[in-house]
Amino acid sequence: MNFSIRDHLVLQVAAGSHAYGTTDENSDTDLRGVMIPPEEYFTGLQRFDQCKSDPDYPKADICYYDIRKFFQLAMKGNPNILEIFRSPHRTIMLPYARDILNMWPHMLSKQIVKSHLGMATGHLKKMNHPGRKCGTKGKRLIELYGYNTKDAMHIIRVLGQCVEILETGELTLPRPNLVVLLEIKNGKWPIGEVQETAQVLINDVKRLEERSDLPKSADFNLVSKEVKEIVRSFLYSPASSIEILPFPCEATGNHEERVPRHLQRCEHVWHDNPALISPCPECGAGADDL
Repeated sequence: MNFSIRDHLVLQVAAGSHAYGTTDENSDTDLRGVMIPPEEYFTGLQRFDQCKSDPDYPKADICYYDIRKFFQLAMKGNPNILEIFRSPHRTIMLPYARDILNMWPHMLSKQIVKSHLGMATGHLKKMNHPGRKCGTKGKRLIELYGYNTKDAMHIIRVLGQCVEILETGELTLPRPNLVVLLEIKNGKWPIGEVQETAQVLINDVKRLEERSDLPKSADFNLVSKEVKEIVRSFLYSPASSIEILPFPCEATGNHEERVPRHLQRCEHVWHDNPALISPCPECGAGADDL
């Protein structure tokens, strides 16, 4: 990748536990986003799928997707991608981001069942079986509680999200069952109760899939057409040069010089977390005010 992240990142959100509402003192900061690379990445042989680091946020877990990769995964119902659409913490929003987020209804298909069940099943398999992918934190949780409580929380979360999407066509973040998720994460549930609840949710997902009016798959041609329009607008519009960094850089703490005055949400400079934006305590301005 030989282009500037700042010049091509059109959408950035805080994801993971910050989006779910399950953060604690040990939580990482997950930043995900969508990038539109330079024209030569569309017309030449150069390729770009995703970016896993950002020098402005060396402590964060980063994943910025090429817009085409982003929508390919979204159309498959990837849970980690769908949460980008509904994260309450939108930390970078260029004008084109609104067009991306408005594509939410077109991402919904029965593909979400396969993707969500697949993720939940994966967590179920390793919940109480430490292995190479378990990690030090996971092994510690198994030693403390007899099973990986973080995996258990994600099982119930992912299945609950799938049920909500099938029932309502929406995804609520932070999660409405936050109290339950935190109880599981903190080891308050015996493993048997987690497994029984997971099975109930799996049955609910399968029942709702049979009754759902969602299409079998997303409309590829429609999505492709919309992505083309977004990319064209970005590449050939003066707005493509706008840089928005509406929170301080981890490395420098610099805020005023990196955010043009006309792009700031209000006249106040505020932050509770280097990677997350909260409503301004002075006037209540927030991410949606951009």
